[in-house]
Amino acid sequence: MPRIYCLPPAGCGANAFRHWPDRVAPGTRICPILLPGRETRLREQPFTDMAALVEAVAPEVDTVAPGVSVLLGHSFGALAAFETARLLRRAGSPPPALLVVLGAAAPQLPVRRRGAEGMVDFLRRVGGMPEEALAHPKLLRLIMPALRADVGLCEEYEYADEPPLDTPILALAGNRDALVPVEAVAAWEAQTTAGFRFEVLDGDHFFPGRSDEFFAFLDEACRMLARR
Repeated sequence: MPRIYCLPPAGCGANAFRHWPDRVAPGTRICPILLPGRETRLREQPFTDMAALVEAVAPEVDTVAPGVSVLLGHSFGALAAFETARLLRRAGSPPPALLVVLGAAAPQLPVRRRGAEGMVDFLRRVGGMPEEALAHPKLLRLIMPALRADVGLCEEYEYADEPPLDTPILALAGNRDALVPVEAVAAWEAQTTAGFRFEVLDGDHFFPGRSDEFFAFLDEACRMLARR
């Protein structure tokens, strides 16, 4: 049985994956990882240190149990998933069978910063929330601490040279992504020695939850891993 451990985009929680169990193949388990500062963990302080975040996430990823374990991250979550896979390797744990990175620049590339752009304008540009939500002050007050912390982790991230992972990588990009160019997603190929697939799908930065084509790729990858 495939288990897909999911790390969300900046500021998001497990709710980002709430519809996924209905869209993947029967028998596939979607296992969202809920970080502090959102949903039922709203009163907890979000992580402001990537190493601390990864140390908290790694024990939630079971690569020992029988079946296929997949580590998946979207945008900010892809960076956290990548560093989690590296930590598992340093700890001598079995690697995930597959790393899936969605709408995320490869970690070895220079960090792209927002500059003077405000968070609301940032969300409007990348399509993360409907306009009516962006005009809701109480909602914005709830999500801003986690969003600022996650974006800060991305902008302050410092890539450290390590050997490429011995884990296959599936990297998917949206052809209308206003945040991450497709060539930046293609550059993930440098991070694996175990097989790489890159595809460009129709959609903006939030294409995974809106694309039937995405779930077809994910199901195909899980089927191929299960046959190994």
